[in-house]
Amino acid sequence: MIAAIRQLLVPFNYLRIRVGSSRFGSKFLYDWGFPAALTAGTIGCCILLRIPLEVSGHASATASLSNLLALLIAFYMAALAAVATFGREAIDQPLRGGGAVLLVLNHTTMKREPKNLSYRQFICFLFGY
Repeated sequence: MIAAIRQLLVPFNYLRIRVGSSRFGSKFLYDWGFPAALTAGTIGCCILLRIPLEVSGHASATASLSNLLALLIAFYMAALAAVATFGREAIDQPLRGGGAVLLVLNHTTMKREPKNLSYRQFICFLFGY
């Protein structure tokens, strides 16, 4: 049971990837900073302007969001398959500009060790997420 849950949570490893040394030069800002600021700003404006935040009451909006998600899921799956099978050597090179690092469990020592990711691995993590 625990192994199945761990496999389902593997796409979230994308959030554990570290790129760059500073907060402003890393993907942390794009994964957490900008979305949090935009969410807080949107909710703040809706509260100040007394705009209701419910989407479930509008059948057309719910149907449109459902259709959009269906298209995005198909696109991400096709993009993941394309990147995973792309036959070019340059895509297997390490990332330039600081590289992408993921802490991976070493099963012999049972400790997490840093692993530098290639373009292919990073993009696969991105589309898998």
